[in-house]
Amino acid sequence: VAMGPDPEPWELTWVGPGRIECARAGVLVAGFCDVTGSAYRTDVEWLASIGVTVGCRPERFCPDDPITRGDAASMLWRLFGAPPADPSTPFADVYESDPWGVAVGWLWREGLVTGRTADAFAPTVALTAEEALALLVRLGTAEGLPEPTGLSGSVTLPAMPADGVGEVGLSLSRAEFAAILHRWVAGVT
Repeated sequence: VAMGPDPEPWELTWVGPGRIECARAGVLVAGFCDVTGSAYRTDVEWLASIGVTVGCRPERFCPDDPITRGDAASMLWRLFGAPPADPSTPFADVYESDPWGVAVGWLWREGLVTGRTADAFAPTVALTAEEALALLVRLGTAEGLPEPTGLSGSVTLPAMPADGVGEVGLSLSRAEFAAILHRWVAGVT
């Protein structure tokens, strides 16, 4: 029996403080036990195969968790070869020692990201679909790539209603962001 997209509690084993592992380590997809039945399995496999993601915890990708602004920055930085960068930024909430510190520094110096405020990047806040699209458009323009198009399928970005009133600011899951990156790059290459 294959595990579902999110392992049930009995499919995980507690091995010590802060360490929970997959009970059936033989059932891994790209090193993760929580994407075996996911609709985004191939997208996550692709991200892991090219070194763009290391997951959220050992053996876990956490596909249904919101993608944070910091994690998205890290994935994009790795996607573009993890270029050396000065991690200093004007953001009081981003430190050199953060897992996303160098990534945010690179994106900020390239003019690709802004903070939620002048001095706060909000790396642990969920990335919205609109922020993801804006980031990919800026990154594509800076790198000479086409704008992200053809992101069809089960991933859709919310459209702004004609009257300008509606639900915006919806966060993306880690799996949805993986699918968007995969389809964007597939459309570019």
